Amino acid sequence: MAEATTHAGSRGILAALLEHPFARRMVRDGRYTIPICIILICGCFAAAALLQMRLDRSHALAQATTFERERIRVLARTTGQTLDRYARLGAVFAAAPEQFRSADLARAEPAIRDMLVWDAAGHQRARIQASGGSLSAAPAFEGPRTSLPGGLAFRDGSETVAVLFDPKSLELGAASLVPPPHAREAPLAAAVPGWPLAVPMARTLSQVTVV
Repeated sequence: MAEATTHAGSRGILAALLEHPFARRMVRDGRYTIPICIILICGCFAAAALLQMRLDRSHALAQATTFERERIRVLARTTGQTLDRYARLGAVFAAAPEQFRSADLARAEPAIRDMLVWDAAGHQRARIQASGGSLSAAPAFEGPRTSLPGGLAFRDGSETVAVLFDPKSLELGAASLVPPPHAREAPLAAAVPGWPLAVPMARTLSQVTVV
């Protein structure tokens, strides 16, 4: 009932407007009606084009988000595999330092710069490099594994093992590694399997260029 009343009121207003002499003249005179129709048609086309552009951008941003999410997942997975490989080599060194050196197993991973082992009391028990390096004491951390600037550390029984390596060997490109608490600040992030690290999305959606 209310809808019918509204339609009736609208028709009444339109009829009243058309009763006006100037309105009747505009409707009957093609010099006015044709330009007005052209303007209205152009306006409709412009509105449709703008709506389509917004829909296309939304679709492009959704695709960019999907691609970025998959990219950081792949990076996180490959980074975890590389760190696991370095940790395994560090465990081999910790188990038998002399045999490790005599077999020159360090050549298996050229990116590794140094490996250190501390006993339960924090005394350095073994090291690949005789001197140099940035670690003079066993790193303190909670949990079985942690990351270091340019390296990693893990617990091997009662001992602590650190492996220092070239960060470029992770092949992260423009991406970075951050602790999980920092990753929460990123719109998207992928956890590195087995490590207290995450790969955050390098760009926000507003920075994605839509072609």
